[in-house]
Amino acid sequence: MKIFKKLFSATLVILTVVLNSFAIVQAAAPEGSGLTFSADALHMPQKAYEQSPNTFEAIVNFPTNMNSSTRGGVILGNYGAGNPNVSFEVYSNGNPRLYITDASGNVTNLIFNQINLYNGRNTHVSIVRDASAQKAHCYINGELAQSLNCAYTQNISVSHPLVLGGDVRSGNEQYFKGSILSAALYSNALSQAEIKASYENGFNSNSSTIAYYDTTDCATANSIPDLSGNGYDMLAQKTWFKDKEPVTDYAYSFAVIGDTQVVANKHPEEFHKIYDYILDNIESKNIKFVFGLGDITETFGVNDQSASEWELAVENIFRLDGKVPYSVVRGNHDDTAEYIQYLPYSHYESVIAGSYDKTMLNTYQLLTVGDIKYLMLTLDYGASSPVLSWAEKIIEEHPDHNVIITTHAYLYRDGTTLDQGDVCPPATSGGYNNGDHMWEILMKRHENIVLVMSGHDPCDRVVMAQDKGKHGNTVTQLLIDPQGVDAAQGATGLVAMLYFSEDGKNVTLEYYSTVKEEYFMTANQFSFTLDLAGDPVSNDDDGDDTSAPVKKPSEKVTETAKVETEVTEVEPELQEETEKSGCGSTLGAGTVILVTGIGASLIAVKKPKRTHKK
Repeated sequence: MKIFKKLFSATLVILTVVLNSFAIVQAAAPEGSGLTFSADALHMPQKAYEQSPNTFEAIVNFPTNMNSSTRGGVILGNYGAGNPNVSFEVYSNGNPRLYITDASGNVTNLIFNQINLYNGRNTHVSIVRDASAQKAHCYINGELAQSLNCAYTQNISVSHPLVLGGDVRSGNEQYFKGSILSAALYSNALSQAEIKASYENGFNSNSSTIAYYDTTDCATANSIPDLSGNGYDMLAQKTWFKDKEPVTDYAYSFAVIGDTQVVANKHPEEFHKIYDYILDNIESKNIKFVFGLGDITETFGVNDQSASEWELAVENIFRLDGKVPYSVVRGNHDDTAEYIQYLPYSHYESVIAGSYDKTMLNTYQLLTVGDIKYLMLTLDYGASSPVLSWAEKIIEEHPDHNVIITTHAYLYRDGTTLDQGDVCPPATSGGYNNGDHMWEILMKRHENIVLVMSGHDPCDRVVMAQDKGKHGNTVTQLLIDPQGVDAAQGATGLVAMLYFSEDGKNVTLEYYSTVKEEYFMTANQFSFTLDLAGDPVSNDDDGDDTSAPVKKPSEKVTETAKVETEVTEVEPELQEETEKSGCGSTLGAGTVILVTGIGASLIAVKKPKRTHKK
């Protein structure tokens, strides 16, 4: 009997401790069910954080039936936006994880494998990067649970906003699978006492607080305020939607077709819808020009599959003949010989104003819309320096024209020009000059270059950068590449429509799926201003505009362009990301959000490097 009493007493003591601990957990956690997430929406601030976070904190809850092999998802992250990037997340087995890639491409991957957050309870989790100790600590409910060596201790330059409950890779597949009740970032490495106080007393802002979000009762919130007062409010952004006010206040429009390679290769039955949409809207949207951005096809090399893709492509491209002026660009997936064969110079000789070498690899057209003169200049993939010299000559001969340049590879997903450290740089993948070379040699040197558009780097977002040229003019640059979303979600047939004011300065962009008949992503619908050059031209006496291209004799070329031989192999250190990026394959492509919030653009100033597979 004495033994039974002792065992019973010990059991009561243990049970009391467990119940008290559970009561503390429940008391410390805020009431409410928290915010749940899906792949179909993003929550993100309108601006990037100005400070580097060293403490990551959240209260999370997962259902008790979570499969241990399932990744819990991202709490706060921007993976997919290029480097640097950071992801505060829950890995498989409920393990907290901090994944960081710095600006040089160095990766810190910290998985706290002794902790399981799949416990069915509101749990306070904090990860602290302690640079002085070369450690990273994970605290659970205010108590130190595990420490790991942390080799990379440099500051994290969060040049792209962090998404709450997901990140910016295509399809948002690592959205948070549980619920988040709060989340916070601090610039300092908080001490254990500070972590404990935050757990026991709730959030208490201090000088190192970057942002704090209380999502206790935000199940359907469109806006989540930053309670730190630093202005990093989260806005909910839709992925696919129809309920959008149409653009009506415009004089004319241009249509832009990004990389169609995935549709041509995997979904040929949907390809025609891109051109159906443009042809059906030439009059109603007053479309004056259609731009192509390259990678028309996927299969490189002369074979039955590539021939099938080319035949499909030109059958639809040629439907524009005589209906609306348009341009074509060669991408790295477009075999040079086939490009010249299927898009012959003879087909376009009567409408283009000039060609570098009497092919359609490098050409220009002249267009007048109302009082605005345009020079539409197309450049081959990774255009050579002799080609860029030719382009410079053409631009100098048309100082009163506003130059719009299209080429396949120029802008990178981080909003900077594509350089040798980025995924699939042209200089080592079948071309000559990368985006940064082209900026220095050509783009920044002429005050009448107003817009540069490119594809190549798969991004769900339309990326915009506006940089000052040599003469103080602003050069607007756009990356428009739907191959990532086509690979992840099936054919979308996305077309970017640019709607211009009568003076050509104010532009509204819409990104629309011609297959789904829906708009794609809130942040892809925005407005911007072009810095136009040249004096307006006079209207004809009858007041009509001349919107057809003006035929001019081809410029005499003294140097012959080298016809590039495509390089299908990639550097070993780039192979992993190449498999995701579309340099050698389009599967699993990355994404970016450099147009942040609604109608606001983020201009990257520091050049990040390539993103590693995560």
